[in-house]
Amino acid sequence: MTIIIVSYNSAAVIIDCLSGLIEALPHQIRVVDNASRPGDVELLEKRFPQLEIMRLDHNLGYGRAANVALNAVQSRYALLINPDILVDAPRLAELLQQAASYPEAAIFGPATSRKHRQIVESAEEKEAISGSCMLFDMEKLRPLGGFDENIFLFSEEVDLCWRAREAGHKVLLLPRIYVEHLAGRSSGSSDAVEYMKNWHFGWSRSYFYRKHSRDRGKHALRRRFWLYSWKALIARRHYDKVKFRAIRDGIRAFQAGEAAFLADGRTPQASPDSPENPYAGS
Repeated sequence: MTIIIVSYNSAAVIIDCLSGLIEALPHQIRVVDNASRPGDVELLEKRFPQLEIMRLDHNLGYGRAANVALNAVQSRYALLINPDILVDAPRLAELLQQAASYPEAAIFGPATSRKHRQIVESAEEKEAISGSCMLFDMEKLRPLGGFDENIFLFSEEVDLCWRAREAGHKVLLLPRIYVEHLAGRSSGSSDAVEYMKNWHFGWSRSYFYRKHSRDRGKHALRRRFWLYSWKALIARRHYDKVKFRAIRDGIRAFQAGEAAFLADGRTPQASPDSPENPYAGS
């Protein structure tokens, strides 16, 4: 099995993640660094010299960066996890053992929240599972082409799960296996960063709904645009105003035919230092 972690300014949490994974060797561990701030990669290289670190010269986004590593995988299974996931060798072994019992499935996930944790033997078939910890059967994943590279951030894992199911494979939650997810701690934040993240949430969710013909009823773009416009207007907390305004702007950009990336095909829209981000420099 190959273990893949996509890291972006995640030094504060990835060390705890890797400390548990190192015990799981001889599995190959591959970290894809998405152009983090200076010092992050050097810290990992010093602390874990046995790691394979793939350094990218700019932030590709989650799915594109994951594809860089997935395209190089030679093992039967690949585990993609967030830097703020805590998992140890026994759980990895159990995850692989469970996956081998379901040859009809392409994507597996453990419980990453306590509400999903159950002491049961059987797997649960899902439309999609959390992107924070996904085990892939590479024989089934490769023909799907990996993550959709039109997406910079958010909904890429849901899209991949849907495409796996459309290809006739199952997506399974393995609720008896629990891994801790320190949600929201994998990268630093500011108003400008939060605006970018939520802009892409709005854009990516709209893209997913349109791609899979679900942009009707409660998911209709116009309805979602006005919903978040109203939420931004009435929100009292500054954080919520930034969030809802960004989601609204991402939906509007998708409606206008804008891509998630600028014309160069590599720079994400609404990046923290770009003119279109109203909180640039914050």
